[in-house]
Amino acid sequence: DVVFAINSPGGTAHKMHILSDMIYSLSQQKNTASVNVGIMASAAYYIASQTDHVYTDDEMNDTGSIGTKVVLYDRSEMFKANGIEVIPVATGEHKAMLEDGVKITPEHLEVITEKVNELQSRFSQAVERKRPADMSDGSEARSGRTFSYQKAQELGLVDGIKNIDEAFKSLSMGRDIKAMRQGL
Repeated sequence: DVVFAINSPGGTAHKMHILSDMIYSLSQQKNTASVNVGIMASAAYYIASQTDHVYTDDEMNDTGSIGTKVVLYDRSEMFKANGIEVIPVATGEHKAMLEDGVKITPEHLEVITEKVNELQSRFSQAVERKRPADMSDGSEARSGRTFSYQKAQELGLVDGIKNIDEAFKSLSMGRDIKAMRQGL
């Protein structure tokens, strides 16, 4: 049995699918659970959602923040106002699009939005393969908010309130019941 104790606001989405797939594979071989011991948000929830059970050890812990974001700063006017001209020399039309001082165009925003949507699609698909939560566009679970226990449970993001020891005991009992059903 494996229990992950998680206390994280999340992090980067890049390569998260690899870790998510590893934990999903582990959950196919062993009984797994995640316990939110403070905050389990964004990339941290991405990982937790791949275990068999997701718990929180306190009803006020924050869980969720399912969403993907990129924040862009267009400083081209500031550079211009300070007499700085940015002249990108690049081999592709989008190669220098995120360089400081380069004007962000509608075409650049399209490219970035496409990438954000692609990352979010992977995130949603990963959550959906193990959790009953609604991951459709516009769903409350996918609003980017975190939720305390009661709402997180209503949305299918958590299964109950258990501390780490209780989660281990619950997995052990589940393993024993599964073995009895299989006649082992």
